[in-house]
Amino acid sequence: MRLQDRVAIVTGGGRGIGLATARLFIQEGARIVLGDRDRAALAIAVDDLGSDWATSLEVDVTRESDAGRLVEVALERWGRLDVTVNSAGIVSPLPATELSADEWRRVVEVNLTGTFLVCRAAGRAMLSQGSGAIVNLASMYGKRAVPNRAPYVASKYAVVGLTEALAIEWAPLVRVNALAPGYTDTGLFRTNQARGGTDVDALVARTPLGRLGAPEEIARAALYLASDDAAWVTGHTLVIDGGWTALGAELRADRPAYPRG
Repeated sequence: MRLQDRVAIVTGGGRGIGLATARLFIQEGARIVLGDRDRAALAIAVDDLGSDWATSLEVDVTRESDAGRLVEVALERWGRLDVTVNSAGIVSPLPATELSADEWRRVVEVNLTGTFLVCRAAGRAMLSQGSGAIVNLASMYGKRAVPNRAPYVASKYAVVGLTEALAIEWAPLVRVNALAPGYTDTGLFRTNQARGGTDVDALVARTPLGRLGAPEEIARAALYLASDDAAWVTGHTLVIDGGWTALGAELRADRPAYPRG
């Protein structure tokens, strides 16, 4: 019960990593405000999690009013805000030469501006309260670049920098950290692969631990950073990618897999 009686906001909470995080947080004693653009997914999620433990709000994190409303709902229903997890994000797998300015803005607005707006709204409440923890979802591609993902890579590198800046600014009252997941087996991942991403078998072969990550594994890392177990951790980005960034080399036709012995 590491989050006993605490209240958390989770954006992108209708599915994938966000939903897995919300489920784990509730198991650890928290109450949750789920934010997502998908009303139907939110309804299913709250039904699954239980309305005594979770409430939801249809939001677009790129809107200041929606970010503020998430915090208002937490305070109105449960009187406090202890944790915020920014899990909302999108990717656009296109070569830079084929990327429109509108598509660039769309990805950066959700991944970076949306993260900032929710951080700002949550930070104001937490600073007034005198405590809090924020966990931002960056990416292993916020630590290592990859072709054909320019706005995603740029926005996730920026989330790492934003996390460090806010951690310094809001210390010692509010801790701000980030997670940098690798390829995780979510619906979004499968959708992107179907749109022409790298073959899943090739990604698994390239990963030293030899498999995709599970949403529940990312959730456990988020729980660590949100809980008092990480009371002396701030401004840190925890990479959780099965060894992908440690290996360093990118996929190539003549080097398709991690050399296992």
